[in-house]
Amino acid sequence: MREADDKGEATTLVRTYVISDRMADVLTRLVIPQLQFAAPRDNKGLMIVGNYGTGKSHLMSVLSAVAEHGDLVASLTNEQVADAIQAIAGQFRVVRTEIGSTTMPLRDILFGELELALEQMGVTYGFPGMDQAPNSKDLLVAMMSAFHEHYPDQGLLLVVDELLDYLRSRRDTAPNVSSSSKARVTSSDHSRRIAVGCPEGARARRAFCRVDEQDLENEIVAERHHIAEQVEWDRDKQHEEVMRHQETDARDHAVEHGANVRRNIKWWSKTSRDFFAPSFSGPAATAC
Repeated sequence: MREADDKGEATTLVRTYVISDRMADVLTRLVIPQLQFAAPRDNKGLMIVGNYGTGKSHLMSVLSAVAEHGDLVASLTNEQVADAIQAIAGQFRVVRTEIGSTTMPLRDILFGELELALEQMGVTYGFPGMDQAPNSKDLLVAMMSAFHEHYPDQGLLLVVDELLDYLRSRRDTAPNVSSSSKARVTSSDHSRRIAVGCPEGARARRAFCRVDEQDLENEIVAERHHIAEQVEWDRDKQHEEVMRHQETDARDHAVEHGANVRRNIKWWSKTSRDFFAPSFSGPAATAC
């Protein structure tokens, strides 16, 4: 996913991403409205979950690339998405990071990545330790204030890859909570996270929509319960689909076999008549 930090690579990623009709509907109806900050909305962070190899990192690269570089809209392969994504195109500075198996607290990981990225943007801001400021939200609000001194009209987009690998490496557990307040894109067992920082102003321009370690881990636990249910449902649907295909193949095979049998019977009947029919080499017999 970090390849998208390079605009040339980002252009290739956007151009090569194939957007299905269902994905176009999800992007325009759910994802883009959550990322935009021009209209009043109770924006949430976005979590993308799915099996390995299903294109989660590619999708996040595309979204973050267009959010960072507005001119990449022209490289999108779907007109519906291209029209809708104008709401966020070029509106963000983007911080991309990947988290593997580590024992570091999630707060330290994300805050460290943000500090480094802000420094590269020319923004000076340092997060105090958790023992000095346990409320992460206030720190993020202060961080966005510092960010807006340099980029008053832009939001800050934090894109985190391989988040579930990190959470699985943690031995501590979080209580189950409802996941109804979270924007869900797809369902399976590996997750990515997109968090949004919005310019200051009206309600929609909240300093930071949501990135909190405990909240995030609670949602992951709820998501994993949903995943288990979804996977079971998907397996049932896949089994039904396989059975339908097998029945269709069996019918097609039976029809083809029957046609072959009829052709063989017809051929043998003709061959038998030709082989066993009497032949006369002399003059034809005359009845008396």
